[in-house]
Amino acid sequence: MLKLLGSDLVLLEPLAAGGMAEVYRARQVGMGGFEKTVAVKCILRNHASSKEFREMFAQEAKLCALLQHPNIVQVFANGEVDGYLYLVMEFIDGKNVRQMLNHAIDAKTQVPVDISCFIVTEMAKGLHYAHEFKDENTGESLHIVHRDVSPQNAVFSYDGAVKVIDFGIAKAAAAASNTRTGVLKGKFSYMAPELIEGHKPDRCSDVFALGIILYELLTQQRLFTADDELQIMKLVRDCKIPDAQTFNPQVDAALKSILLKALAKDPAHRYLTAGDLQADLQRYMNQTFPNFLSSQFSAFVRHLFAAEITEEKANRGKLSLNSAALAELRANSATDPETTPATFTKEKPNSSSASFSYLTDPELRREVVGPRTDGNLAVQQRTNTRNRPLPPHLSVVPPPMERRNRMPSPPPPAPTFLQTYRFHIGGGVAAFIGICFLVNPGLAAQVSKLASDVVAGIVRMLEKLVLTFS
Repeated sequence: MLKLLGSDLVLLEPLAAGGMAEVYRARQVGMGGFEKTVAVKCILRNHASSKEFREMFAQEAKLCALLQHPNIVQVFANGEVDGYLYLVMEFIDGKNVRQMLNHAIDAKTQVPVDISCFIVTEMAKGLHYAHEFKDENTGESLHIVHRDVSPQNAVFSYDGAVKVIDFGIAKAAAAASNTRTGVLKGKFSYMAPELIEGHKPDRCSDVFALGIILYELLTQQRLFTADDELQIMKLVRDCKIPDAQTFNPQVDAALKSILLKALAKDPAHRYLTAGDLQADLQRYMNQTFPNFLSSQFSAFVRHLFAAEITEEKANRGKLSLNSAALAELRANSATDPETTPATFTKEKPNSSSASFSYLTDPELRREVVGPRTDGNLAVQQRTNTRNRPLPPHLSVVPPPMERRNRMPSPPPPAPTFLQTYRFHIGGGVAAFIGICFLVNPGLAAQVSKLASDVVAGIVRMLEKLVLTFS
């Protein structure tokens, strides 16, 4: 069911939903039959109610609207309707690089070297433009840093255009005082080593993230991955780069040299700008793949996502918007106050297609992947490497009848003495190890091993005592 947002935006289908926002494919309408397909990012009300967040949102929209480059997703407008803040963005009919990598691995398809280099070259163009962007009035650099360069934030159209999205946590140096000191923003697996040490993000840290993306495209292996964030941070800090040629023999010495320079642990030994990385990659492409065209990338992704493209076209063909339908939407909007984006996600979707995620919330990212048999949206929660379906009890919203007939859940049993004691011991030890890691990471490893032995002994002793007196 179509929904009207404001007076000129018709929400057609949900694309993605996360802990911070929902994204829709929408149609912007105007006078004389004017229509334009856009993406609308709606911030959830619990965030929009914060004064600090509203100021940051306004700053994001203002900053993003200034950036106009072929390799950056444009922001056209922002607004507020019924307590919802929203951004109107350029719609990209395609996927993101993370989806492409996952799909290629599942299909046992190797991403060609020339296409890998092309993607990173195009991303570097967009980032270099943003890094060099100057205030049009003063001529001074705004020192824009993306801070969250990752495969999820590298999108491409089926026609072969590559763009960087979501400068939402990018900050101009003039507003740096608004960012709390010591808060790491972004994804740990794509952070530069100096950020783990507490240095401020800069263009060199964005270049390092580009190097990680190039490595993962060439090898189809995650560079920094582990079971928990602490271990990932340690891997990033140590910055040990496995030989890319081990995973892909087509990586020659010249490309390996470019890759290792982009991934240098010391920023002084790294490419100083994204433009320098782009120049070396372009030179390598001209020498090694002189006949490469962007149409080859388009042909590759169209073949890789052939089934999805067919399904998306079929589903979108069912969504029609004419003057009569628009008039009906506006009439319903005037009489029905429940026309906000939140109610839209509760309706049965008109499409089972899913596009790339415009969301970059590392805490939680869910993508709409189609309707369930009960009429609600099926979702997937992103993990580090794969999309795994959520259990049924974690679906977006249960059916109305199911909510009415559901019996109240019994209260959880009270924790036993032993369970409570284990919790306190574990919490204290974890806090102590965390402090040790900040002071001396090497000491933390020794303390962790010793603490695990001590805690195990204490727990065994408590178990015996509880069994004796119970």
